[in-house]
Amino acid sequence: MGFIYLDNAATTPMCRAAAEAARDYESQLFYNPSALYAPAAQAAAALEGARRCIAASLHTTADKLIFTGGGTESNALAIIGTANRRSQFTGRYITTAAEHPSVLEAFMYLKKRGCEVIVLPVDKSGAIIEGALEQALEKEVTLISIQHVNSETGAIHDVGKIARRVHTLWPRAKVHADGVQAYLRLPAPNEVDFYSVSAHKVHGPKGVGALKISQGTQFPGMRPGGGQEKGLRSGTENMLGIMGMEAAVRDFPGDAPARMQGLKQTLWQNISQAGGVCINGPALEDGAPHVLNIGVEGVRAEVLLHAMEERGVLIGTGSACSSRKQGGSAVLRAMGLETWAILGAVRFSLSPYTGAEDIARASQAFMDSVRVLRGGK
Repeated sequence: MGFIYLDNAATTPMCRAAAEAARDYESQLFYNPSALYAPAAQAAAALEGARRCIAASLHTTADKLIFTGGGTESNALAIIGTANRRSQFTGRYITTAAEHPSVLEAFMYLKKRGCEVIVLPVDKSGAIIEGALEQALEKEVTLISIQHVNSETGAIHDVGKIARRVHTLWPRAKVHADGVQAYLRLPAPNEVDFYSVSAHKVHGPKGVGALKISQGTQFPGMRPGGGQEKGLRSGTENMLGIMGMEAAVRDFPGDAPARMQGLKQTLWQNISQAGGVCINGPALEDGAPHVLNIGVEGVRAEVLLHAMEERGVLIGTGSACSSRKQGGSAVLRAMGLETWAILGAVRFSLSPYTGAEDIARASQAFMDSVRVLRGGK
């Protein structure tokens, strides 16, 4: 019996359709889509077909989508690329204290080069503290970046509403949303200027993602070269990854969000019986359907993770990009949670392929592990 994998917010296994699509393009249609002979033209047509498919999944058109190397690059391209359109690093940039490291590091890069950076505080549910955004918007803004779904807690921001407010006050401002955890699980907002997604979070290959760019948004990007992807992200296109991403998007079940929400509720009902546990983040029904972050009193997260691994269940402790940093999650610290809830925080994250039996086994492994680690038998 193999592992039950419940760390899908970190990465997902490639679905069969994505693996087969990538294999076919590696062995048969491996040509550079920029070349002039007929097989390369076939590759170019397939590339544009994939672009149309993924654009449609984001409720946009192909001319507003570029392919990237993943969510981190998409985030950096939107944030730093916006700053690059100016002759020097100036302007006001706003984000929150609970963002993914790829966003926060991009903002720190801008700050070191002279931009004004404002980091909004969040409350215990992960939401922006009331009034903080309005106060930050009292002066003109260059760009604001807010995660659609928080990768650690599943907290959801209404980025469409935020974008409408920002554009009303400052029409020239740009709004970016990191949609990596929301993609195919929540509707993509039409109002944002930039929206980042990643293939390997939705059962596609690693090393490929996309950035939706709104009509009329002009910026030089970050990667000059051969002019691919409208000159914003030059380099020969990753055809294997792109075709695998298209296949994964087509294969993603439409009813997955509702099923994952139901399984998440069952999981919480089961594991809450251990006592001394709390939800880190929004209420169960208010968070993303696939993420459940809990604090466990009297148990260290890393110890619990390995105890569950011994029982055949793999879970996470937060963002995979910062999981090895000491002192507990920066996101949970920013939320002002109790120390025990931070140091004992583990994250369960589901996929469309998680089943009821997986939840039952994971629940039992959790109960057994917590009992033993608390000194029981």
